[in-house]
Amino acid sequence: MTATLFVADAVHGHVGARGVVVRENRITAVVGDRELRRVGTTVGEVIELGGHVYPGFTDAHSHPSLGAGLQRGVDLSDVDDLAALRSVLSDAVREIPPGEWLLGWGLSYGLWDDDQPTSAVLRGLGRPVALQLFDCHALLLDEEAVRVAGVERMPAFGSGAHAVRDERGAFTGLVVEEEAMDHVRLAIPPEHPASRTDRLGRVLAAMAASGLTGLHVMDALGDSAEQYDELERTGRLPLRLKLHRWYTPALAAAGVDPVDPPPGRGRLWHHHGVKLFLDGTVDNGTAWLSSPDLRGESTGSTWGDPVEYARVVQRLAAAGVPTATHAIGDAAILWAADTIARAHAAHPAVRHRIEHLEVTSPAAVAAVGRSGAVASVQPTHCTRFVAADGSDNWSRRLGDRRSHGWRLRSLAASGTVLALGSDFPIAPFEPLGILADAVSRRCTARGGEAVSPLEALGADEAVLAYTVGAALAAGVEHDEGTIAPGRLADLSVFDGDLSAATPEQLLTRRAVATVVDGEFRRS
Repeated sequence: MTATLFVADAVHGHVGARGVVVRENRITAVVGDRELRRVGTTVGEVIELGGHVYPGFTDAHSHPSLGAGLQRGVDLSDVDDLAALRSVLSDAVREIPPGEWLLGWGLSYGLWDDDQPTSAVLRGLGRPVALQLFDCHALLLDEEAVRVAGVERMPAFGSGAHAVRDERGAFTGLVVEEEAMDHVRLAIPPEHPASRTDRLGRVLAAMAASGLTGLHVMDALGDSAEQYDELERTGRLPLRLKLHRWYTPALAAAGVDPVDPPPGRGRLWHHHGVKLFLDGTVDNGTAWLSSPDLRGESTGSTWGDPVEYARVVQRLAAAGVPTATHAIGDAAILWAADTIARAHAAHPAVRHRIEHLEVTSPAAVAAVGRSGAVASVQPTHCTRFVAADGSDNWSRRLGDRRSHGWRLRSLAASGTVLALGSDFPIAPFEPLGILADAVSRRCTARGGEAVSPLEALGADEAVLAYTVGAALAAGVEHDEGTIAPGRLADLSVFDGDLSAATPEQLLTRRAVATVVDGEFRRS
């Protein structure tokens, strides 16, 4: 098969280089300006990229299938008070056919000030209503949805999942954590599979157009693998995907083996590892903190006995299966770090990672640094959902501990490898905006005061976390993360240098093109 020469203004990591030669799906050479003419006569095709070529940008934590599914409903992420919420929902209910549920996503806890969300604002809409809170760890239901979903008959879960009751014992409408939300979802009429797959294809196409070449997918649930397979079969899969299937206490109790992967893989997607949850979120009071939050909540693990979680990680490590552990609170992070340190000591070839690391005390920073775990962090969680003045729900719950949030600089200084991502659909997936916020520690697009600015990264460090860091997180650094002969031909092309850019400059850059598995796509 003939080779292709991609010509750019600059090649990241190679001073003076302007060309990358690709044969099939591998890089065979990186060439300088003087060699371009000679090499151009030996290849089958020359493609002028322009811009700066980087190793393929990989979002290290994303939920594309979940995100595509949520977009079936109303986007509530810009709603900033209860009156506006009522207005948006009243308009939306007139647009949906009779008998359908009114669905929404991106709802902020902050609309209720110091109180937990309640369903009072949802009364009288004439439909069952189910709104996803922005963190995707809670649903808000109206009275009709509570009735139709049989919330009164919901079984007890050992993972902290439950329907919230007020001081009189009445349901507030808030349902938290996965098993409880799944109970409700069973009552929502399903969407046609073809419609869901088409929407997923559009989401992935938009991700590729933003400069991404790969995703670490953290929701290999239901028929999502079949959706990816269908998209690849029909030429609509533009990204390299590593799927992580969930393993929960409920699956453990049911005797499900965590080791055996589901069947199936494609050229660009495969089942890669296992995702586990040690806790929930600070915002809904289900994180695992070393001491309770200021409402007396966030006191325990998703696992009734976290020792069982440690046993599962050891079993997976022994089988050569990498793990990704959701750990938000400092107690959860400490437990994950200790577990991973033990697993790494016994099976050093297997890569393990901790996701989110929102409340990272000094002890937790040090423990993660010693553990060998990769820290998979989402900078825009800090800049989009937390206020510098501490007025947001997350900060009000934590008090002084809010200074321990998203400690990128401290984690890097401890020797921890960082991988960055979006957690889409919780936050937008565009990598340039995430890079900008990692450097500025504020929502760069909106301005405002920085949150814990001493924890900022340099632009070069943020780029490294999107490339080399993501490859290390997946244990594929010999194939991905750098531009070198023998590496997979995954490239992201932007219209200027990112590594020395200011946050404001990063927002003005744009993706020019991507190359995924040797295939060129113009953004």
